[in-house]
Amino acid sequence: MIFLALRYLLVRKRQTILTLLGVFFGTMAFVSVSGFFLGFQGYMVQQLVNNSAQVHIEARQDYLNDHDLDTAFFGNQISYAFWGPPPAGVKGYLGVQSPQKWYKRLSADPRVEAYSPILTAAALFNLGKNFCCGKSYWL
Repeated sequence: MIFLALRYLLVRKRQTILTLLGVFFGTMAFVSVSGFFLGFQGYMVQQLVNNSAQVHIEARQDYLNDHDLDTAFFGNQISYAFWGPPPAGVKGYLGVQSPQKWYKRLSADPRVEAYSPILTAAALFNLGKNFCCGKSYWL
């Protein structure tokens, strides 16, 4: 089988050269595009890291336990409910607990150069015929 393949490679020189050139240029294009995208990805990660805060302080979110929702659904009628699959998710708090204490703590820390409080909330507003959603508002 190898001898048959070698014979056709040597007999059909133009087809062999075109096939080798196609493989060469395809590989070169793949390596070039992959290198470009890897370099661009590194550049984008570097820009995102340098332009955002290194520490985010957010409102606490706890995972639901098996019996956190018993009183919400059954009131005080039942002391212990048996769920098929237990409820899952997070229970969030509306805001950061005692933000003034965080401001004092951040001001006292010598490693913190600056901090900026930001209020983030989902909003829906009407702009003519278009509906737009905004997310961040500076205090």
